[in-house]
Amino acid sequence: MKSALFVDFDWNGMGSFRRFLDSLNIGPLKVDWNGSGGRIYDPRRHALVSDRDNKAGGNGTSVFDWGTDRDLLPLATQIHDVTSVPLLSPADYRVLFKLIASDLVKHPFDLKGTGKRVRDNIRALGHSVSRVEVNWVLRGLLLRGHEFGTGEDDARTLSRKTIDNVQALCLREQILIDQTTEAAIRRWLDCGL
Repeated sequence: MKSALFVDFDWNGMGSFRRFLDSLNIGPLKVDWNGSGGRIYDPRRHALVSDRDNKAGGNGTSVFDWGTDRDLLPLATQIHDVTSVPLLSPADYRVLFKLIASDLVKHPFDLKGTGKRVRDNIRALGHSVSRVEVNWVLRGLLLRGHEFGTGEDDARTLSRKTIDNVQALCLREQILIDQTTEAAIRRWLDCGL
């Protein structure tokens, strides 16, 4: 006899909550697994809005923002959901690293000031990148031990250190990094110089 405190994590023989939920006939409701944790919705009454669409200005990412790099979006979304890495397109990251490097040539590093100037400049170029996303990259560089102002503030170095940061975050969250995943992360975040 099972005790009252026994919890069965077998999910009715399905092994996981997701597989259990997918096995249920909940029509006309649908499950969208693209958000963190997933969402159940009624398509007759609800239109899905991504978390990025909910941000100020409604600047959501779409498959079209990713151009020829669309194949990276599923992995990038998974990494974003687990580690909070900004879900920016490869083109956004290339411009972001170049603008950070350019700003650091003109101004000494200051998290608040650098973040604001870079955000303003990237938006002026038509990229919908928030200050939170810029600051995530800057803070990640600091946490990985980057010392701004020591002559290693070029876009290539900044992107490589961000790649290292993202890979470390993936490993911390137990995301397997095989050769294919490593190559995809590099393609996603490399400034391409």
